Amino acid sequence: MISEDRKKWYYDSLAVLFLTSPAYSMFRDFLNSVPLEDLKSGVAATDGTKIYIGPLYKQYNASEGAFIIAHELNHILLRHPWRSVGKDRHLYNIAGDYVINDTLHLKDLPNIPLPGKPIPISDFLNPQESKRAKAEADDMKGILYDESLKDYDTDAIYRMLENSKYRGQNEGEEGQEEGSEESSGQPSGKQGKQREGQENENGSINGGDVIENENEDSQDETVKKLRESVNKWRERQSGAGSGTDAEKRLLDLLDIKEILPWTAILQRYLKSLVASNYTWSPPKAIYLPPGTAGNIPNTYVPRLRERTIRIAVAIDTSSSIGNADLNVFLTNIRAMFNAILMQAGYSGILMLTTDRVYSAFRMPPVPSVDTVVSQILPGGTDFVPAFKFIEEYMQVPPDVFIYFTDGDGKYPDKAPRYDVLWLLTPNSTATPPFGNVIRFSY
Repeated sequence: MISEDRKKWYYDSLAVLFLTSPAYSMFRDFLNSVPLEDLKSGVAATDGTKIYIGPLYKQYNASEGAFIIAHELNHILLRHPWRSVGKDRHLYNIAGDYVINDTLHLKDLPNIPLPGKPIPISDFLNPQESKRAKAEADDMKGILYDESLKDYDTDAIYRMLENSKYRGQNEGEEGQEEGSEESSGQPSGKQGKQREGQENENGSINGGDVIENENEDSQDETVKKLRESVNKWRERQSGAGSGTDAEKRLLDLLDIKEILPWTAILQRYLKSLVASNYTWSPPKAIYLPPGTAGNIPNTYVPRLRERTIRIAVAIDTSSSIGNADLNVFLTNIRAMFNAILMQAGYSGILMLTTDRVYSAFRMPPVPSVDTVVSQILPGGTDFVPAFKFIEEYMQVPPDVFIYFTDGDGKYPDKAPRYDVLWLLTPNSTATPPFGNVIRFSY
């Protein structure tokens, strides 16, 4: 259980966190449901399954609280409560604090001031400064932050601290403190010791806020809850994220970058095109004679001028893509193009392909499902004709070429000078030699 005043501070801090860094909204469901407990001392701590709030929360306003809650969440995302088992927990906690605070201040929450005076790692490594640094850390007069460590991970900093004189100096002190009633509650440095509860933690955000957790099942359950929180957030966002570096980093920590919906990735890409300072100018039409590239009906393909968003789409109809997949693809393409590109202005072509381009439609609009289905022909798979078709009939190369296929076919010998997005069917094992790959699913 947690007292009402601490709970209020926690949720006030969350509100600031979500407002300051929208990427953290991915974990709104997780942070709103994670069990909260009172901590006997200090500010905050976590064992990966709960977040503890101590009495010293009163020293920090909601903005600083946002930093602290994000700090505890990152301990969970980095699995520090579980990864600290078998190590000198205090040193591992310090190492993790440096990594997290550097990331928060330099990347995720640059607009929130550090909640304390920076304590560089050199103060811990310098024999003449380590006692003062440790005292400032224990009293929470400062914050473990050192910009020079921004490219180090937790294990690298832990090895640095473990090999330093700081550890040798303090092992004896911590051993004396452990049995004393006057102990500050800092961990003793004995390796592999499981903490039975938060009563032995001091809740210091400087090396005292990670509670060891030997329960591997609880780690799996927590990661599952974090991923579920992200999935719910994506549903509310209609699959589209902000695309910020913070968002990408947080997703990478959960190993879910690859399973983002194809619609989210494509929406993000299209939005980046619109943001690239394009302005629309009406294209002139050029005529494609019938039979130029197989049995192509008479059609006009826009003359694509500079600063107009240019799109090429190809659908491989050889056999791997069924009508249900085609319906989902075209429905989403039509919605995305209308919502994202129409105001900026776009123009392009949609091709139906096998081992040749046998039909082509100018865009806008994206042709209807019925129109496309009525012209589908079977055949083998060769990707080269579609690239040649673009080269021959689009006066200006496209900004992006989206190819919907199973990826099993002949590829061009070299990559074109424009971006290619391969939207591969769910069971595809293909590895295209160039371009970016998106996995189709629904």
